[in-house]
Amino acid sequence: MTLFPSGLRRRPKQPYRVPISRCFFGKGSPDYVGELLSEEAIRRAGYFHPKKVGRLVAKCERQEGHLASERENMAVVGILSTQLLDYLFFRDFPPDSIHEPEDVQVYRQAV
Repeated sequence: MTLFPSGLRRRPKQPYRVPISRCFFGKGSPDYVGELLSEEAIRRAGYFHPKKVGRLVAKCERQEGHLASERENMAVVGILSTQLLDYLFFRDFPPDSIHEPEDVQVYRQAV
């Protein structure tokens, strides 16, 4: 039983392409995009240069995500992903959500 068409099985490998930025700008874009890519959020997280990100975001908004290059698409998705991870796991991560068992012992290797 063949699960994949022969053309698909025999074609050369292709790189993974991140979702294009137009998913994040224009009609139907998620609400969190504007918040995470705002100059204040970029500055607060501290990973990227706020003015440069602002120019890229403005370009995306003007063109509704139809960027000039794949590199810019990848940059937007990378910045947004980093901001989202920062928000979820560093800024708003509940401090009491991880509970170590009381009987945990720390083993130190002699140097």
